[in-house]
Amino acid sequence: PDGYADVVISTEVLEHVPDPAKFLREIIRVGGPNATYVLTVPDARGENLVKTIAPPEYFAHPNHIQIFSSDDFEQLVGGCGLEIIRHDYLSSFWSIFFLLKWGTAQPNETLTENVHPATIAWTQVWEEVLKHPNGDMIHDALNAALPRCQMIVARRKGADQG
Repeated sequence: PDGYADVVISTEVLEHVPDPAKFLREIIRVGGPNATYVLTVPDARGENLVKTIAPPEYFAHPNHIQIFSSDDFEQLVGGCGLEIIRHDYLSSFWSIFFLLKWGTAQPNETLTENVHPATIAWTQVWEEVLKHPNGDMIHDALNAALPRCQMIVARRKGADQG
């Protein structure tokens, strides 16, 4: 029903739908007047990196048919009547991981079938980076430069923030 939910989460969905604004308006409809919306999409930087090596069907229906720059995502969210509270960039680990995963896959091999030493090594390197005293700074710098996804937390424009 209209105005039912206090929190509405849409994670990694908008890139799959032909009309993201229509989909977003529908999930806004189910949120109450003070609902919080948590929305994530793959970031264009990570998508464009993976797109250089992924099979073409990965970027065809029903997979990723939309790629959102930061501005595109903000315009979509704002244009549908939401006020952005936070816009974060996350998961740079996965941008590099998926580049390696697609790059080392054999023809017709799925991502779940491919277990390659490069992805195992990357995971180990990442774990070591995070253990380092500067690990948080490196993590944040990579998220700023090459995020896998972006997250917007929003509310309806004019909603009571208290």
